[in-house]
Amino acid sequence: MIPGHIIEALCTYDWPGNVRELQNEVQRYLSEQRLEFIGDVQAMSATQDDLFRPGGDLANLALPEALEAFEKRVIVATLAQNQWKTKATADILGITQRSLQRKIKKYHLT
Repeated sequence: MIPGHIIEALCTYDWPGNVRELQNEVQRYLSEQRLEFIGDVQAMSATQDDLFRPGGDLANLALPEALEAFEKRVIVATLAQNQWKTKATADILGITQRSLQRKIKKYHLT
């Protein structure tokens, strides 16, 4: 189970790497109950848990489904931040524009 404040930390972190970095961090948290990409996430307020509940509770999903749901949220948020400009969004996400287009299609984000 991934607590909401951990999900928030993952969502708000400016990922300089690629999706593999995110996957590794989630797997590390699930196995070791620690995160390396930021300082003391455990100290974050639990009242912030509601920020990412609208799309459903990721804690009730298997890891592959939770990662996909999280990836979709990050992509949507980044696209919105960049007025749906795929080149800028892909650059921020650290993926190719073609990869982003495939993910947009995969998640039906048109």
